[in-house]
Amino acid sequence: MQAREHFSIKNMPMFAYVAIFLYLCRRKSKLRTIMRKLFSFFAMAAIVLGMASCGDGNDPNNPNTPFKLEVQNLTDESADIVVTPASDAAYLWTNVEQRHLVNRHFAKLEDYVANLLSTTTYAEMETAGRVLSGSKTIPLSGLNKNNAYYFIVFRVDEEFKLSGEVYFVKYTPGTNTDDPGTPDQPITFAVSPTTINAPATGGTFTLTVNTNSVWVASAEAAWATLSPTSGEGNAIVTVTIEPATSTEETSQKITFSAGTNTYYVTVKRAGKSNTNPPDQTDPNTPTGLKVRIVYHSVGWDIIDYFQLTWNPVNGATAYKVYREDVWAHGEQIWQVYTPNRVIAEVTTPEFKDNSFDTEAWGYQSMKLKYTVTAITSKGESKPCEVVEEWWEPGV
Repeated sequence: MQAREHFSIKNMPMFAYVAIFLYLCRRKSKLRTIMRKLFSFFAMAAIVLGMASCGDGNDPNNPNTPFKLEVQNLTDESADIVVTPASDAAYLWTNVEQRHLVNRHFAKLEDYVANLLSTTTYAEMETAGRVLSGSKTIPLSGLNKNNAYYFIVFRVDEEFKLSGEVYFVKYTPGTNTDDPGTPDQPITFAVSPTTINAPATGGTFTLTVNTNSVWVASAEAAWATLSPTSGEGNAIVTVTIEPATSTEETSQKITFSAGTNTYYVTVKRAGKSNTNPPDQTDPNTPTGLKVRIVYHSVGWDIIDYFQLTWNPVNGATAYKVYREDVWAHGEQIWQVYTPNRVIAEVTTPEFKDNSFDTEAWGYQSMKLKYTVTAITSKGESKPCEVVEEWWEPGV
């Protein structure tokens, strides 16, 4: 197994460019008939020689290939990487598992190397034995069986940035075959179902992952949890949904990723029904209601107003005063003149009632029935006990 390098047109010698140019120009030449065969011969010969001189990066004597990379002694958990350089130039090396590249969404090895250089220093690489100079056998251990790895070699510039090509060899512990850096098989990836409809009580649901790659999953909101959240190959993912806390429907997305492939599963949770009994805790009902008649004299006693007072209620922001008028004569009640209704809303525990229409009453005796409620953050309280008072016309 040897180092791989992509073909690059920059490796073609200059006479190859000239030959290609002549080959293209011959189509418009007035001497087409005479020069066609001659130009075709030299042009095609130059292209063949130029591509041959580029090589495939495997020849240690080729100046475009700085070394050979060979995997030896491959076991389930270890491997030896033999590096045979063609020069004394110093290179750095690292070893990374393919699933790490997928999980971190590195599309190219160059991206991974650039990220590695941004998180370490040359001194740290040197201390870790990651500097190559001369032939060397690098033992690797603690590998995961049947998981693919990349052994990567590269150079850096004075600013500790990637300089030049990235060379690698790909291998898989626990196999007897070599992979000389050939492209991976296309990733297949699917998740089903793509929608979960959960009741307000929540519950447990399952999703099926079908893939030939490593994958990761995450949920948008905390009320849905996944197990497991990553893996390799086919799997069953359990989704646990918590009960709803509001009456409105809620939704979120679960995201699955494998390489550059992404799947979304929509989760909808119904809102809880609004059937819970209302808060039965009643605000404090006013107590101690008293009604006092206040007279004024203009030759005979006439009622001026009724003064109402009661005990304040803790937390009350207002009070409603109710009154019912009963048309009566002595203790014999004839009829309800005006039904119970709110006659005032006040913010202090007192009220002066002078809302009489004596002419409408016909100067008949009236029994006035008073009650009061308190308004708090919990709503309106129950009415207090009724207090009655008589209104008698003046004589």
